[in-house]
Amino acid sequence: MPLFGREPKKPVDFTTLKKPWEAERVSIYEHIVSNLEGDDSESTLNEKGQTLPDEALLYEEDSIRWVAGGLDGAFGHHNDPAEASEFSKALAKAMKQLFKKNSPEALAAFYHLLAPESTLNFIDSFMEYAIAADLTEDPSFYALAKWLLKNAPDREPVKAGIAMLGVCATADDQDLFIDIGKHEEFTLFSCVALLHSLADPEEALFRLGKAVHGWGRIQVVERLENTTNEEIKAWLLKEGYKNNIMYEYTAYQCATTGDLLAALKQEEPDDELLIAAGNLLSSMNEPGTPLEEYIDAPQATLLLMRHLAKREIFISQFLAVNAIKELVLALPETETKSSGGKPTWAEVSEEVLNICEAMRSRSGWEEKIRAQLKSDNDQDFFDATRLADLFGIDTWEMYFERVKQGKEDWYFLMRTRDESRIEQAVALAEELLPLDEIASGADEKMGMGEGFKAHRCLDFVLQELREWPGHGYKLICTGLKSPVTRNRNLALKALQVWGKDHWQNDTEALLNELQKDEPNEQTRNYFAEILARDSHRNNEQ
Repeated sequence: MPLFGREPKKPVDFTTLKKPWEAERVSIYEHIVSNLEGDDSESTLNEKGQTLPDEALLYEEDSIRWVAGGLDGAFGHHNDPAEASEFSKALAKAMKQLFKKNSPEALAAFYHLLAPESTLNFIDSFMEYAIAADLTEDPSFYALAKWLLKNAPDREPVKAGIAMLGVCATADDQDLFIDIGKHEEFTLFSCVALLHSLADPEEALFRLGKAVHGWGRIQVVERLENTTNEEIKAWLLKEGYKNNIMYEYTAYQCATTGDLLAALKQEEPDDELLIAAGNLLSSMNEPGTPLEEYIDAPQATLLLMRHLAKREIFISQFLAVNAIKELVLALPETETKSSGGKPTWAEVSEEVLNICEAMRSRSGWEEKIRAQLKSDNDQDFFDATRLADLFGIDTWEMYFERVKQGKEDWYFLMRTRDESRIEQAVALAEELLPLDEIASGADEKMGMGEGFKAHRCLDFVLQELREWPGHGYKLICTGLKSPVTRNRNLALKALQVWGKDHWQNDTEALLNELQKDEPNEQTRNYFAEILARDSHRNNEQ
């Protein structure tokens, strides 16, 4: 017995309680850690690790799903505050019961309350209740937070565990936040936890930011806004803005924090900086911060153009130059005089636009474009097609060859006003697409996932066939019998636009027969609408 006061309270040992989920389920944390590759400090998540163990429970095989971190990143808090408050009260009550009873039943009650809810919707409110009720001072709070983070097989309890641990973490927990944050579903929560738990979180955020490339990188960049670390600033300027969502989300932040203007004032900036500068300035647009709000934009843009005017540039750089030109042309009228010693657009735009036009007029672009159109790299090829459009170079034959090689470029192949090319595209579709497999019978599939690749290719063909009456009837019949509702609707739309004059003898009978087994009510009504309209027209004739 202690001589003074009470004996310190011992935390609940959650590892001794029966887990409130099926024994065979896998911990999300263990799944992530087991799929990290590379040096510990620089490790990244491999492709296998991207698919979380609870994926199959949350989504049907062909359903639409959010990219990792996308729902939390795009919408943030999107719940009713009153609902969040009521839920937080219930969750805090369940936590008190768990700490008091220390039983599997109490753990299950808490976990099953937590698991189906979007953590981002309630976590701020819940933490307020937990702090006010001194729950965060209970050693069981820390034990529960860490146990959830490391053991839960469902993503929302893991997020809650990260957030909870963030207010009571020790220095030893830093790597936990970084490792779990390398899956972008959790990066936002890891960022906030690092900010709350470390006196100087910049180095940890930097480590995390280099390991993620989607919404996670966007979250990290936002939280490095005030850095004075030169290494981090250089990374933001040349690498940090790169994300696979939209550069627009990070361009302004990286240009300002990284001090793009100062970098461009160098006499001979390296190619890496000039590429980054083009990408940053051309990406200052919605949904991010627009170019006119970047106070250094006129001077930075002029400096970039002057540097590029003295160098050989390649296709992706010219695309950025052209995008900047379009942004400059779209700018609202500005002050004609300098403000605070900084040039205005009115003072620099003419020279900027003249340099852009001079770069466009350089000889050799057509040869560069045609050479790059032969690239096996998809990004290089599409960059070349975008510039080809600007220079009036026909790329249809290149798309035709790519489709023959297995590329999913049907959309571009069908975007032609040449009837002979449509005939070639239709013949290729009939040759390459597994029409019998696609026409497996009506269902209400959404057509997502690898198993529906052919159905998605057929979509791009069907949506253009409406413009070509009489072409591709076999493909339309295939679409009418597809399990993917979108295929059937596009096929019906084509027949509707064609009109009965372009139907074949068996078309009306086929539509009547398929309508009987159509599982989707809206599509069934669409069948009826088309049949009734054409029957009425026929009676009038």
